Amino acid sequence: MYVIANRITVTGSTELYEEIYAQGGAFMERQPGLIRHQLVRSLHEPDVYFSLALWDDQESFERCAALTEFQQIFGRTKGLVDIDHHRCAVVSMGEPAPAAQ
Repeated sequence: MYVIANRITVTGSTELYEEIYAQGGAFMERQPGLIRHQLVRSLHEPDVYFSLALWDDQESFERCAALTEFQQIFGRTKGLVDIDHHRCAVVSMGEPAPAAQ
């Protein structure tokens, strides 16, 4: 599993950023290898977001990121956000225990 974890500080309109991310998310959902993605907003710093995308492997993400449509969609964030990119490997995972019957 390959994980993209980004800290995003929005320096412009948060509404516009969320709209762009929704378009990018919908695009990624159509790409092979995406497991899931999530965008969360800090409750303490409303201009700070964290995006998390889980991919089957690095190649799947790189293939998606190289596509013109991906670059066009997320290219719209230039000048709107400061991004601290992190490419990660899963070290540990957990899931809740099944509910007792």
